[in-house]
Amino acid sequence: MLVALNPNRAHSICPNYSTHTILDDFEFRLVEVSGLVASRRHPGIYWAHNDSGDGARIFAFYIRCNQVRSLGYYNVSGNPGAVDWEDISIGPGPDTATANRDWIYLADVGNNSGNRNFGTSNSLRIVRFPEPNITVPTADPSTTPDLVGTTEVGSTQILPFSYSDGIQYDVESFAVHPSNGRMYLLTKRIVAVASGEMFALNLNDPKWVPAVGINWNNLNKASPDHLLPPNPNPTYYTAMDISPDGTRLAIRTYSTAYIFTMNQGGVFENMWNSVVPDQNHVGEHQGEAIAFSYDGEFLFTASEGDKDDNVPPARIYNLSCSDAPTIHNVSLQEISSNQAAISWSTTDASSNPIVSSGTVEWGTTPMYSSFAQVSELLPEQTIALTNLQPGNYLYNIEAYDSAARLTDRYECNFTFTGSIPQATPTPGPTATNTATPTRTATATPTRTSTATPT
Repeated sequence: MLVALNPNRAHSICPNYSTHTILDDFEFRLVEVSGLVASRRHPGIYWAHNDSGDGARIFAFYIRCNQVRSLGYYNVSGNPGAVDWEDISIGPGPDTATANRDWIYLADVGNNSGNRNFGTSNSLRIVRFPEPNITVPTADPSTTPDLVGTTEVGSTQILPFSYSDGIQYDVESFAVHPSNGRMYLLTKRIVAVASGEMFALNLNDPKWVPAVGINWNNLNKASPDHLLPPNPNPTYYTAMDISPDGTRLAIRTYSTAYIFTMNQGGVFENMWNSVVPDQNHVGEHQGEAIAFSYDGEFLFTASEGDKDDNVPPARIYNLSCSDAPTIHNVSLQEISSNQAAISWSTTDASSNPIVSSGTVEWGTTPMYSSFAQVSELLPEQTIALTNLQPGNYLYNIEAYDSAARLTDRYECNFTFTGSIPQATPTPGPTATNTATPTRTATATPTRTSTATPT
């Protein structure tokens, strides 16, 4: 049965994740990915950066048809330097004039040698600037630009800091809370001391001024105890991210991702002392990045790769919901002069029959203009898209489990030619279908979007 989808539907968050799968390799310029974050300003676009050895630049890409599609890169204005960028995050602007605008924060905090002395050009620092305005990808992949841009001139702020106890920590995990802008740093390792110390910087300290070095000796630990049990080599903490709604924290090591979910009505900084995290295997070659998707429904991880040819390239992976419907074997074909059919397989972790639902959205822009919902997914599913005109289209398939949790998403594009003539019905004998059940639903456009991508 096909019913109209409520555009204001609310999803329940996946309670845990399990399957860790490769999506795609990064483009050739992203060879040692060390930081990853989902854009808030442009849903569906992600930002990434390389580890030490690259210039002060960030890369933009999006994921379509389970492939990474590059949008190019932006050089960061203001000559901030890039001694050892380790992680990237997005949060509010630093004052009332910029609080409602998303800013990108880069943690130049890698300190393998323990020599990042405050007050020198080599000091630890946070670099931040307004998130660039970037073109939202269209339904035609041939129009995807390869940008070489520069972030907003005069806006970059460089924030040197030191740790309150004076120890030269090595840090690779950094995240900004989306509501209050509080910045968190989780230590990777120090000599003879276990990793896992959490520190924090406040957003609105009055000493923060653009491009001026500030002595941040008032940096305080978020908790007197370790965030997690002592974590000796080789399972260092290498990245973290906070969900867009500020209720979940993802921390990764080279082999494991820990997902903390805040209790309803709880306090964010009490979460790691009161909540047992979900643990997920994320074994990758030099995995040093983790990010929630733009809506917080999914998790992505990334491996650093290497400049040499004897190891896998830098790759992006996704974590899917445990024991949940997943989407496979997607195909699309034209069936008439104004219709196309999307078919896919839906399975869960145990390959049992599924009691779940699904949705399909499609249109000529990322806002989608038409949608449909299938109240019960079958193992093999076909949806007919009607009233199409020749041109380029985007579509998005989503699967939900019996608790209405969004468990999988597949976004892709196609070109509709309309070259197949409309069939004329011919009288004939009635056929009996004995094949494996496959549901075909005719989806009639029921929503017109007036939003304009920015």
